[in-house]
Amino acid sequence: MKKIALKIRIAIAIGFTVLLAACNSSSSSGSSDETSNQQPPQVVTEANIASFMHLEGDGIEQVSGVAYEESNKNDVPSFSLSEEVRVSSGSVFPLRLQAAPPAGEQVAGFLIELPGGEQHFVQAADRAEVAMISSVQLDESHPKFKAYAELEKKQVSIASTEAPNVREAVVRINGWSSEGILEEDIRDLFIRVMPLFVNTRVANVADLSFNQLLDRGGSFGNYDEIKLVVEAVAASTIQVTLTWDGVNDVDLYVLEPGWENSNTAGMGIFSEKIYYANRISSESLGWLDKDNVIQYGPENITFAYKMLEGDYDVAVNFFANGRYDEATNYFLTVNVEGQDSQFYEGKFNPTARNGGSFRDNDVSDCRVGAVNAVEQCDPARGTHIIHTIKVDENLNAKLANRLPIEDYMGSWEYTDTESDVTGCLVIDGEFDFLTLDYLPTGFKLENGTLKVSDAFLANTIFYGSGRDYNYKFHDLTRVEACSN
Repeated sequence: MKKIALKIRIAIAIGFTVLLAACNSSSSSGSSDETSNQQPPQVVTEANIASFMHLEGDGIEQVSGVAYEESNKNDVPSFSLSEEVRVSSGSVFPLRLQAAPPAGEQVAGFLIELPGGEQHFVQAADRAEVAMISSVQLDESHPKFKAYAELEKKQVSIASTEAPNVREAVVRINGWSSEGILEEDIRDLFIRVMPLFVNTRVANVADLSFNQLLDRGGSFGNYDEIKLVVEAVAASTIQVTLTWDGVNDVDLYVLEPGWENSNTAGMGIFSEKIYYANRISSESLGWLDKDNVIQYGPENITFAYKMLEGDYDVAVNFFANGRYDEATNYFLTVNVEGQDSQFYEGKFNPTARNGGSFRDNDVSDCRVGAVNAVEQCDPARGTHIIHTIKVDENLNAKLANRLPIEDYMGSWEYTDTESDVTGCLVIDGEFDFLTLDYLPTGFKLENGTLKVSDAFLANTIFYGSGRDYNYKFHDLTRVEACSN
């Protein structure tokens, strides 16, 4: 059969299953069997976002009743090492907080208030020291060059870092799994953070509850408002999501069946893989929705269509350091419809960065049952092979039938009245970037209507364009020809 290429030309009318060996591994609670009593997913909104955010931290407890005075807000955020908090489906965001106490007092912890007023208290601990480093430099031929050239890494001013007696806390803010649906980012939200101080004569503060600290004279300092971005990502029958805890570049990979036999010179040149330089697989039709080179993630790979049966290995690569010379912790979530969500944690030492290398001495394989696999991924190596998605007849039954490109050749218009985006795309045989027989994930057929994700257009076809996008699917209408 002759290969038919996919060409997409857009005219924009307006501005447009295994357990891990990485550190810790766990599964979500609940049965992996689908039941008729399963509740349909809810739409994530500004009003209910707090119910989709799950906080974890040392000594964390939910509290209530703490009032904020507008006059006590810091003009410039002073307690967070992050300029903003990002939450999405399958994400884990470590919010690192620091504060220095007034004379004669100590930092007992931090009060965190989510949108809607839900409050939590987390205990503080002694601060870990880190050093600043220079940013990465890339050759113009590198696939990441354009993204790095456009990247302006903003420095966060932490007023307390040079003061004595600084203490810190790390709160993991977890996103949702299959219980939520979000098609478009929610912005203009804030998380409030306020340190709690107690007298230095108070002993064993780590053993005291929030109310006990207040009973011993605890008082609050000024508060920060930290931006909260609730970020839409692609969602599908199979979804793999990566986040990490620093201003570094960490990359998500899915390595398709046979990759171990086709790795060329150890440089990660496989028969097929999905990663920043190959966002769509011509074999599985899987799709990486974006390469996050800035910080924290998420990076997200999804599969919607029937796949070649076999093992699909998930890997994480520490491409480059960002601002700090410190270890990078990453968090991986694998969601497969009808199965429990799988969560994994791992760590890279600051010297483990390797720019995407898959040479033997750069790789740590911690897949259970793999040849020469180790029990725990080595933080000194910058490439970790972590999880295997086993695609068989049962899983393929949950995936959609493939859509042959030859059935959809021609011109297609789309209009999204809510976002006022209008365009036209051409599917033909001249697109020289990718050769496919079938439409990839990013397209779907719903009730006889062909649809395309706005994120697919913006982040895959127009990679580096910088235009705003969302994860809504546009209805496509066949037309005789595109006007532009």
